[in-house]
Amino acid sequence: MSSMLHFGRSLTRTRFSTLAFTVLAGFVSVAPARAATSYTWHPVSGNLWSQALNWTPNRTSPATDDILIFDDGGDHSVTVDVVGQTIGQFLISDSTRVLLSGNSGTSFTIGGLAGTDLDVPAGTRLDLFGQVTVNLGPSATGAIGGRVSIGLGAPRLRGSAVNSLVFQNGSLLQTTPDFGTSPFGTTAFNSVLFENGSLYVQSGGGNPFGATQPNSVVTFAAGSRFRLDSSVSPPASGRTYADFEYNNSGTASISGSSLFQVDNLTVSQGTFNVGMTGPVNIRGNITATGFLNFNPASGTPVYRMSGTSPQTISFVFSGPATFSITSNVTLEIDNPAGVEVTQAMTTPATVSFVNGSLRVSQSFRIDPPGNVIGASASTGWVDCTPSGRLQLTISPGQPSRTYPVGTGTYTPVTAAFHGVTGSFVFSARPIAGEHPTGNAAQLDLDQSVNRFYATTFFTDPTGMFTDFDLTLNFASGDIDPGADPATFVVRRWDPTPRWNATATGTRSATSTQSLGNPPLSPPFVSYNWAVGEPATPVLSIGNVAQLEAAGPMPFPVRLSQIALDTVSVDYLTGDGTATGANDDYEPATGSLTFIPGDTVHTVAVIINDDSTTEPDEEFTFTILNAVGAPIADASGAGTILNDDAVAGVVDALPASFELRGVTPNPASDIARIGFALPHEARVRLTLHDLQGRNVTTILDASLEAGFHEWPWRVSATRPPAGIYWVRLTAGPFTSVRRVAILD
Repeated sequence: MSSMLHFGRSLTRTRFSTLAFTVLAGFVSVAPARAATSYTWHPVSGNLWSQALNWTPNRTSPATDDILIFDDGGDHSVTVDVVGQTIGQFLISDSTRVLLSGNSGTSFTIGGLAGTDLDVPAGTRLDLFGQVTVNLGPSATGAIGGRVSIGLGAPRLRGSAVNSLVFQNGSLLQTTPDFGTSPFGTTAFNSVLFENGSLYVQSGGGNPFGATQPNSVVTFAAGSRFRLDSSVSPPASGRTYADFEYNNSGTASISGSSLFQVDNLTVSQGTFNVGMTGPVNIRGNITATGFLNFNPASGTPVYRMSGTSPQTISFVFSGPATFSITSNVTLEIDNPAGVEVTQAMTTPATVSFVNGSLRVSQSFRIDPPGNVIGASASTGWVDCTPSGRLQLTISPGQPSRTYPVGTGTYTPVTAAFHGVTGSFVFSARPIAGEHPTGNAAQLDLDQSVNRFYATTFFTDPTGMFTDFDLTLNFASGDIDPGADPATFVVRRWDPTPRWNATATGTRSATSTQSLGNPPLSPPFVSYNWAVGEPATPVLSIGNVAQLEAAGPMPFPVRLSQIALDTVSVDYLTGDGTATGANDDYEPATGSLTFIPGDTVHTVAVIINDDSTTEPDEEFTFTILNAVGAPIADASGAGTILNDDAVAGVVDALPASFELRGVTPNPASDIARIGFALPHEARVRLTLHDLQGRNVTTILDASLEAGFHEWPWRVSATRPPAGIYWVRLTAGPFTSVRRVAILD
């Protein structure tokens, strides 16, 4: 038995089909079927598809497995003048652009071989114009990485099997304004897939999904984008897009009662109306540089923000805002990662919390009949940034409102107004951390709530209510260790500026109520509130010592903290070893008044200097008859330090030079430096740091023989606290002693 193997022509690209078997007189002849032929477009005689001379090699006998190639990097216009022709593959490469056009009924089908059968890679382009139709057969596949443009009539590019035609990352499909139908046909359900990073631009044409809902020819995968560049109304009811962009200067609207789902919703220009009377599910961001309106004509639909990563709502807020929601819409927050509104916004819609918070960066105002529902620590709340705030309307029908707000944690504020006769807008929000002037609130800041609250009237409420209560909630983690919420009070800061005590109502482990707050004026100004254990300011006077020649002796009368109300106290001096009769000082009496904000008043007692050598002398300074604060320390001593330094002879003159030391040591205010001189000498006392650098000169003078104590006002030198050396230089003698200086 013998066999023969037959080969056809050697071509640019070949494909082999099944083997052919022939049985003749007992012999079997096995030969491969004819190889698929590759033809490259090289037009030499017009641009007709059917002209054999336009292909290399000449396509004189078209076959159903022909491979047609466009690869010279040029622009080619091909007139398809065949009806129902089948080929194997259609391949474009090397930055080549191919325009196919044809009259009514012209078409060809790509039957498919091994690999990609319709290939339009990145950098290439396929345009379909006129009436030509390109079909993918049941086993054929298409991959679009470049650009496809369809228009100037009703051309078609139709798939067959599920996801048989794929638009890849970076690809673009665009229909021209004069296109009037669906580019992928209406019957091959789910045959066209737009992958992540692909773009479908509709400048003309009809339903981009092709088929009637609930069926669809086209599937938009996450990350793909549909951009509407015309003002036609795209299908929305029962439809799922990925990213959706409206980009036309006119107006387009969508409507319907079945679920509309979209990832990112963008309006780049013009006006886009979302009039869905059924549910809307938004899984990405909302961005409007044009006008975006959620405005269903009827019903009470729920529009959900339902992403799994943080979502934003951003729009232009200059003149009329470019994003609006009507009163019959409920905006539902169902994203555990949260939703942020980046601009100031006013809406009459209702905001509903299911899972996640709504973060506001500026004012977020809900006008009647809108409301906030479902908010809680577990379902979400309005999360206020330092400049964000929630505004609600107070009215005779709604005199009490709970503001479901927080900053990282849920800490709502309830405002209950009494005697309401009109409507006005009021906001409340918590702010993390202690108030910057909280030390003036007459609270123990070590036993308080580490957050404060801001409220503002955004419309003038004058004459519209009598007073109001405010319940301030806080998290258990906001409370200082050891603080007792059962003793908490509320302080109110007015823009005068000053803090005020308020009457305390109901307390709980995580809330304190302030009662009977009067109408606050002016409006449009923030009023702040702080919570904590009350603190009582107390008065005190301390001891003062200074050199006799230093001038008036200052006695600071101190209030331990700013008082909420005026505090007054009397003072008087009294003789000790220093007396007024001996002209050691001038006796003084008087009264001091501390208004809110004051913490210290200083009384200067005149000290009379003389040249008499005498011991240090004292007198008393007493405060009494205090009103508004108790006295913790009523009396202070005023010590007049003798500064008439002379030798003190004991039994005989010193036998040698000596630096005896500094007292007291450590020193902070007045100290004395003791030294001995066996004879008259020029004396230098200097202060040095531990590196030996001169800090200051304490004394530089000639003194007579004897034992000396030189008064040194440490506070006048003002060296930083630390360890220093005091050096005595007298003639050839030098000695040092260490001294510690305190603040």
